[in-house]
Amino acid sequence: MSEPLQLTMTTSIRDTLAAAQLYQTTTMKHRIYQAVAGVLFVLALWQGFSTSFGGNQLMLIVIALLLAIDPVPLILMVMSSFNKPDATTTLHIDDNGVTRLLGERTALVPWAKLNRIIENQRYVLLVAGSWNYIVIPQRSFTTPQHKSTFVQLINTHLKVSK
Repeated sequence: MSEPLQLTMTTSIRDTLAAAQLYQTTTMKHRIYQAVAGVLFVLALWQGFSTSFGGNQLMLIVIALLLAIDPVPLILMVMSSFNKPDATTTLHIDDNGVTRLLGERTALVPWAKLNRIIENQRYVLLVAGSWNYIVIPQRSFTTPQHKSTFVQLINTHLKVSK
């Protein structure tokens, strides 16, 4: 039985967008889009140098950039964040899973529903499905004990590789 952990955090629109970008870069769709974007960019350059640069090559380059960035999910994340102010969320992480407390709402995500963890210097994402993840800013771990307890809970309960 692991020691429970409680984290309180306030996430901004900037946090939401950064977490969405972090998640998006790990998806297969994004990798495929980047590969197609690379092919289109090379094709545009090849056409431009073999004939001349014109509207068709410019359009291919713009399409390649849009595919490489894949802005639609990020735009939707930002737009959905505009209608709610920065809210304080409390996470209670224990042997049952991760419980999110936001105002009057409570939601439990059991460990069995979480299938992977994504982590960088700023965020930890506990992924439960496609575009369904829990964002934990690294700044939420206010003491080294918080981080070590979190790592212990992850190692004990999350049965997939990081």
